[in-house]
Amino acid sequence: MVESKFGHTLTNVLKAFLDQPSNTISWFKLLFLSRLVLRKEPRGGRCHNISVKINNRQGALTKGSFEEMVNSFETGSDVNKKNARQPKLGALGKCKMEQSNIKNAMKVLSSTDTMAPNSVDTLDALKDKHPDAPPDRKTSLDKELTIVSITAQ
Repeated sequence: MVESKFGHTLTNVLKAFLDQPSNTISWFKLLFLSRLVLRKEPRGGRCHNISVKINNRQGALTKGSFEEMVNSFETGSDVNKKNARQPKLGALGKCKMEQSNIKNAMKVLSSTDTMAPNSVDTLDALKDKHPDAPPDRKTSLDKELTIVSITAQ
């Protein structure tokens, strides 16, 4: 049931796109249809019927406004990525404590270090610290090396 309804929704989105290819809403629906309708829920908790959720999202996609679609898309993706990327310092400290590594557990829990920003400066600093291998470096195995097998007689 859900598959056929999603197929009809996809067909309608494609028809709307082909009728008005310069319409930005049609582009948005076409590009983000699967992410809007078939996305995974951000949290666990109670077990919910996924078919009902998908059907509700499809209804909201066809009946709702463009702003509602964008808002549901943003809240479903950006918030979860931010929380997922934060290091779990408590869990790391607990792991160190379980390994009887008290010194490193205290370092982890009291550290003020943060992740380096994702920027060109960070990449350049890493390249300076870890330069590429020189072009005249020998390979690990000579190509002229012959492999000898020894058998017991």
